[in-house]
Amino acid sequence: MEYSVQRQLLEHRWNLITEIIGTFVLVFAILGLGQVKMTDGLGTLAVGLVILVIGLSLGAPTGYAIQQETWDHV
Repeated sequence: MEYSVQRQLLEHRWNLITEIIGTFVLVFAILGLGQVKMTDGLGTLAVGLVILVIGLSLGAPTGYAIQQETWDHV
């Protein structure tokens, strides 16, 4: 199956800003989730949901490429 991942904004400045914001949110969300005591498996689900939310909200400007298959084609 072929995947197509293309960035939607060709403004390099805004693409960089969205990547910085996404990385900041991801790092601090994972660090924050690490401080919370959760049952087994719930932490993994929480991190997955954080990645999903970041990708859906900030993934369009630069392309939401988190699957291994798409990294080879980008």
